[in-house]
Amino acid sequence: MLKLAGDVHGRRILDAGCGSGPLSEALQARGAIVTGFDSSPAMIELARKRLGEDADLRVADISLPLPFADGAFDDVVVSLVLHYLEDWKVPLSELRRVLKPGGRLLAVALLSTGASAVAAPPASDPSPAAARPGLAPAGAGARTSTRRAMSCRCKGGTPT
Repeated sequence: MLKLAGDVHGRRILDAGCGSGPLSEALQARGAIVTGFDSSPAMIELARKRLGEDADLRVADISLPLPFADGAFDDVVVSLVLHYLEDWKVPLSELRRVLKPGGRLLAVALLSTGASAVAAPPASDPSPAAARPGLAPAGAGARTSTRRAMSCRCKGGTPT
């Protein structure tokens, strides 16, 4: 994820489903201004111990409207979270809403081997996002999984 994010110095980054904060910590160490949220109060407390009392950490549910302003973040990272959800429509819409125009959504999810691979093209891929198949969450009975990374640049709230 850090390699995918590249130079994050000075960028406002939302760590969606931050857990105990290891990715937030690594992004912060690289100069990012990080805000994190997780649905578990216990995980937020662990992240606060890792990142300090002044860290911007919140309890929030990714499947509900998020407590952040439109266009509040340069980047959103969501690592190993989406595959736990049955419906990705609201979470992806909300993550896109909080991205500034031109912002990046960086995601890693576990997929069953029969699933489509990429929900949005990497920023360097010129093909339209609408032409790409959607990601399918790993099914409960999936025996094997692969980890895939995806990135998306949004302009005016529309993935490109």
